[in-house]
Amino acid sequence: MIREFFKPSSIEEAIKLKDRHKDNAGWFGNGTFINNGSFEFHHETVIHLENLNLTDIKETPDTITIGASVTLQELMDSDSAPQVLKEAALHETSRHIRNMRTLGGDIGIGTVYSNTIPCLVALSACVKTCDAILLLEEYLINKNSLILEIIIPKSDRICRLKKVSLQSNSPTIFTAAVSMEKDKKIVEKMIIALGGIKAAPIRLVTLENDLVKGLVNPTDTTAIKKAVASNLNLVSDINGSTEYKKYIAGISVADCITRCFQV
Repeated sequence: MIREFFKPSSIEEAIKLKDRHKDNAGWFGNGTFINNGSFEFHHETVIHLENLNLTDIKETPDTITIGASVTLQELMDSDSAPQVLKEAALHETSRHIRNMRTLGGDIGIGTVYSNTIPCLVALSACVKTCDAILLLEEYLINKNSLILEIIIPKSDRICRLKKVSLQSNSPTIFTAAVSMEKDKKIVEKMIIALGGIKAAPIRLVTLENDLVKGLVNPTDTTAIKKAVASNLNLVSDINGSTEYKKYIAGISVADCITRCFQV
């Protein structure tokens, strides 16, 4: 139960409040996760980010910068946000939730069900905190600092996304995100991120390198499925058996790779 509710007027004030209350306090964007029975994030003290001016989406010749308090629906309505990130936001089928859930909150909580995190990893996104600017993958290792902005570099990178769930409104089983730079059919700088297994997406680095080096044919679905399965340590649960989940993960990654090459 929330007992104390603070609305600081500056980032500095927000940090001081967090330092004072430490782990007893949680950041409050729009309250999608805090004290939600489906998630283990319960705080008696919350610090609301409403007055910190973290709601802008800014575009420069080199980057797209998204404030941490931008909601998933605002991402979808933006002319600047990458199309594939809008697709990831749409995987949250409830418009009501999209109007509440913020991109910074999605990253900060880092649930296994996030569809935006694998997408942002594939886009080589960085997170700006009050302390530093880190690659998103680095930030996810230790998520203590307040997220201020998400920075996505502009490039010719092609990115494709695929979500797998039992039903459209069911929790995500897997989210596969694949990106690469392609020049004259030469693959460079490939990223394969698979969400739905741990809070942080799993990078399939071995497969990335094999595809770049030409050791695996990107049109060979069988080889890709085998490579994905060999890199995953999964267990059977309500979403399916180990064999099924390895199979569907391989199919998802192979589908994304195929669609990257269709551009």
